[in-house]
This record gives sequence, C-alpha cells and structure tokens, in this order.
Amino acid sequence: MKAILYARFSPRPNAADCESCKAQLADLREYAATHGYEVIGEFSDDALSGGDGWEDRPGMLAASAACKKGMKFIVRNYDRLFRDVDKATVFRATLEAKGVEVLSASPQEEAANGNSLHAKLIRFVILWKAELDREITRARTRAKMRRHQANGRRMSRRPPYGKMDDPADPKRLIDCPVEQHVIRTVRCLRDSGMGLRQIARELEKRGITRRGKAKWTHGLVKAILEREAVRAP
Repeated sequence: MKAILYARFSPRPNAADCESCKAQLADLREYAATHGYEVIGEFSDDALSGGDGWEDRPGMLAASAACKKGMKFIVRNYDRLFRDVDKATVFRATLEAKGVEVLSASPQEEAANGNSLHAKLIRFVILWKAELDREITRARTRAKMRRHQANGRRMSRRPPYGKMDDPADPKRLIDCPVEQHVIRTVRCLRDSGMGLRQIARELEKRGITRRGKAKWTHGLVKAILEREAVRAP
C-alpha cells in the first residue's frame, strides 16, 4: 500500500512550541512504517495558515497531484489539512473521488478515520473546533492591533483610516484631522439609524472623498465603526 505524506506548519509567536513540518513528517514516516505503507512522496507547506485555500499551497497541490487510486494521503492531524470545515470537506471529497483515502496519524483521531457516520461526526467536531480556534485567535489579534493603533502605534505599512504618519516618529501614528471629521460624520449617521450601505451612499452624495478617491463601501464603513468601538471609553 502506497502513501503520500503531507505536513503544514503555521508559525505562531511561540513558534518553538509548534510542530515543524520536519517533525510532522518524521512522525508520519513512523506511522507509515508501523502500518506497512510505502511512502512514495513527502510534501509540506511552511508558514501558511489553516484558513488558506489549497490554490495558495504549492505543497498541497503537488501532494494531491501525486495521489493515485488506492493510495493513502496521511496527515499528522486533520487540522493540518485546513482549519476550515468546508475547505477540508471539499478537499477530502476531491481525493476520495480519485480513490484516495485520507488518514490522520494521530492516535487521538483514529476514530475519525474512515467514512462511517460515527467517523464523519467525530471528524466534523475536530475540524469545527479547529476553525473556531482560528476565528477566536484572529478576533483577538485584530482587537489587539486596533488597540495599539488607537494608542498611536504603527501596526501596518498603511495607516488605518483616521490616522496618519507622525512626522516626528515614523513608528507612531497621529490623528488625521480631515479623516477624523469624516469618522465623526459616520458615527452621527449611524446614531441616526442609518444602515452601513445608506451611510456609504450618503457620504458619496455629500461629495466626501476617501483615500485615492475610491468609492465608499459598506465594508469600509463597518471597519471604521468597529475600530471606533475599540477606542470608545
């Protein structure tokens, strides 16, 4: 029985505590040897999030292309595929359509292997928890970034709307008077009961331009209000 091994490593601030692709592949080789699988290919993607699509993962694309009918596609844990239930389900179904079986080498996820209803349920719970953890981490990161930005710290190459570079310190941001006036207008319109799209249309109607003279969108209005909520006392 032949097998393809796949590993994904998404670095964290405590990267030393995370499993590298090298460590994952070592575990996968041991798993394959124990189960009598002949490893014919090892593939990996470094520094990629579990939310990234397979089209952005050269390692995953190559691993999928190398799979032939009757082979095993083995990962250290199911969240190494994706931290997204839908993407993981579609990718698995694509391989299964080729006659390839996807397996997790984790002893804790052994019951999630296979296509019984019991296995599918456990696999769904594993992937759902992985996706939930990813969203919680993203929300915390965004909130922390916005707090730092509100306090004047530069956190990105381009200042958020309402801020501008501090001429005295390139690592700091200060309020942009013109954009702060627009933000106050947005808040007033929201307080009056307007929806996000209504606010965008009203700003366009008043001839209020944004950076680059691009049109206002409900997404930008939403982002401004969310950022202001972080700054609110």
